Formats: sequence, C-alpha cells, structure tokens
Amino acid sequence: MYPKTFSILLASLSLVLSSCATSTSNFPLHTRQSFVKIEKTININLCAPGTTEMSCVLSSGLITGSGAIVRNTSKGSYVLTAGHVCDSRREVPAEMRSSDHTDIIIEAIDLEFKRYYSQIINVDLELDTCVLFVHDLRNEAVEFANFQPKVGDRA
Repeated sequence: MYPKTFSILLASLSLVLSSCATSTSNFPLHTRQSFVKIEKTININLCAPGTTEMSCVLSSGLITGSGAIVRNTSKGSYVLTAGHVCDSRREVPAEMRSSDHTDIIIEAIDLEFKRYYSQIINVDLELDTCVLFVHDLRNEAVEFANFQPKVGDRA
C-alpha cells in the first residue's frame, strides 16, 4: 500500500472513530468486537547519582485510549489508535526517554477484559494516528468502504 494512501486511510478512520454522532447501539456485533481499549503504563525509576536502588523513587502513570482492529495476521492484529496515546514526550522528560530506568508498556484490552501485549509500528503526530501490532489478538477487523461517504450518510 502506498504511504500517502495509507495515511489518508488512517486519517479517515480516525475521523469516523472520534465522531460524536456514532451510536454503538446500531453497530453489528462483529464491528463492536473490533474495538479495544488501549492502556499505556509508564514507570520511571528516579535515582540520584551515587545512590542505591533502595533510595530510588518510582513514578508511574496510566494513559488510556480506544482503538480499532484494522487488519489481522496469523500472529495478531494491527490496531489504529490516536497518535497522542502512543507518544510519550509529554509524560516522560527528555533526559529519561532513553534511560534504562524508563519502562513503557502498551496493552490492548478486548471486550472480555483480556489483555494483549502491543508494540508501536508507526506514529504520525500530524494526523494524530498510531498503528499498533497487538500480539495474539484476532478479533474481526473493521471494514473500509471503497468510496467516501456523502454528507448525511451514516458512518
């Protein structure tokens, strides 16, 4: 798939997913199963130079968002979520980002509350999109239309 086409596809799905006009009560069950909750846990172990691990302070934070399965493979699924969910620049100070003391874990949680390990594939902060690969998740993917919706169409 061409990068420009992929970016347009991601932007279009992002707009649909963030629409306030969307009603979950009319979603077919298979579409509903395509949605997951994204949880990003950030743990930062703050240690002063020359101190022992016993005197370190653990700082922890949790960021959540939503996502949708956009493609399945035999090893897992690709999930589209917001770029700011994957980006850690606001939560982690610049000097700690490459540190061995920073641990960032991203998990996807399905409707049955099962947790899956995820890894970031690509983030586009300009479009505010992020693609994750979620290991072992194989729920049905959302379907993409072959045409743009007209004003007033249900999306």
